[in-house]
This record gives sequence, C-alpha cells and structure tokens, in this order.
Amino acid sequence: MKIGAVIGTYGMTNVATQIVAEVQRAERDGLDTAWLTQGPVFDAMAVLTAAAAATERIGLGTAVVPIQLRHAVHMAAGANTVRLASGGRFTLGIGLSHKPYVEGSLGLPFDKPVGVMRSYLDALIPALGGDVPVMLAALGPQMLKLCGQRTNGTITWLTGARTVRNHIVPRLREVAAQAQVLVALPICVTDDVAGARAQADERLAYTALMPSYKAMMQREGISTPNELALIGDESRVRAALDDLADAGTAEFLAIELTFGGEPGERTRALLSDYANAGGRR
Repeated sequence: MKIGAVIGTYGMTNVATQIVAEVQRAERDGLDTAWLTQGPVFDAMAVLTAAAAATERIGLGTAVVPIQLRHAVHMAAGANTVRLASGGRFTLGIGLSHKPYVEGSLGLPFDKPVGVMRSYLDALIPALGGDVPVMLAALGPQMLKLCGQRTNGTITWLTGARTVRNHIVPRLREVAAQAQVLVALPICVTDDVAGARAQADERLAYTALMPSYKAMMQREGISTPNELALIGDESRVRAALDDLADAGTAEFLAIELTFGGEPGERTRALLSDYANAGGRR
C-alpha cells in the first residue's frame, strides 16, 4: 500500500508557497504522493503545477475537485497542464460535492447526480486524451459502478477498513478488476488518544453530517467519526494501516492531525517509514 499526504492549508498565510514547501517535505520524507483538496481561496491544479516544478519524484493529485466548479474541458486543460509540468506525475481526483454546498453556496441544482457525473465523464475523458489517470470520489453502489466502468478507481473519505473490504472493493471488482481504492482518513501517532479523538471529532463534525458519509459510518458500525481516525501509538497505527492494506486499499491518503502543541513528528515518521519500507513488514 502506497502512502500519500493530503496537504492541509489551515493557518497558512501564503498558501501557494507553503503548499509547495509541504509537497517538497513529503518528497524528502519518501512519501509516494501529495494531494490537494480544491479550496475556496486557491486553485489546486495551479498550485500543483508550481509544486511539480519544485519536485522530481513524488506523485501529485487532487482529492478532490468538485465538478460543478469547472466545465469538463476546463478541468481537462488544468489537468493536462499539471501533467506536462510534472512529467506525468499527476492524478486527477474529482467528485460531486454535496447538495448543501452545491445548492446553497453555488446556487446550482443537485438533481440526478449519477447521470450528471456520467455526462461529465463523457466530455472529460476524451479531452484528457488518455494521459491523466482519473479517480472518482464514489461511495454508493451506482457511483461505484460508474467509477469502475469509466475511471481508474475511487478516493474515499470517512470510510474504514470494514467498509472498504465488504462494500467498496467488491462493488468495484464487479465491473473492473484493476480499479484502485484510495482511502483518505485522519491519522495521529500519539499517547494522548483522548485529545486526538476530540480533535478528530472537531475536524470531522461538519462532513460527518453529510448523508453519504453517514451511510459509510453505518456500514462501519460506528457512531462517531473519530472512530475512523487512525489514532494511537506506533504499533496501533501501523496495525490499522495494515488492516486497510489487507482490505484492498491501494493507497492511504493521510490527513495528519496535530493538536495541543504536538508537532506531528511521530505521525510523519511512521508514514515515512511505512512508505520507504514498501508497506507492512
């Protein structure tokens, strides 16, 4: 299982410069990939183009860009720009976002989402020319079927090993044996488990209310989102990573939690060790 870092932007004062520095750090630490979520104050693919010029090896990706923000042709143009700048190290992760954001913040309709995504892929895939891998944020059965039929795999969020093993992987394998599963979850190596879980709940409170994520929590058999975070000492977190790998996860996308003045060095050290060792030992 590969290891990637989702670069957080909270507290950054110079987003572009600081993100590039974090991507460079991830490369130095031996991580396989670095990912950006499309935010409201910067363009993820533009920043990744800058990061591509400042790195040599690390894979780059978006996790994810909501399709409502860009026409498919514009999305493909941005993706191909990062591909060219990085020498083919870029993966485009896209998703539908959620009804409250799309209708409330963007003022756009959110009807027949699977059909909307199918039509979007009809335009996007040819425009990419086969040169950029596409990952689709898919959790439900219909979206997973579309994901397996049309893209390289899925990027999941708030989805644990049990759900990956019993729902995500089987649904994808029904239509595509080679489709990959990338799992994004919070992670924190710490002795203050209670403090880290409180921080995880604070970070996840809003997204945990979304129906698609609530459905994944129900499948996992949990009641609070912090139960999905990989939290504990080195042995416990490494075992959790191994469990995800055994469930069929191709790549773990780490959202590194820091709190209470802890710098997160133990978390990054474990991720670096796991990546450089090629996974479990």
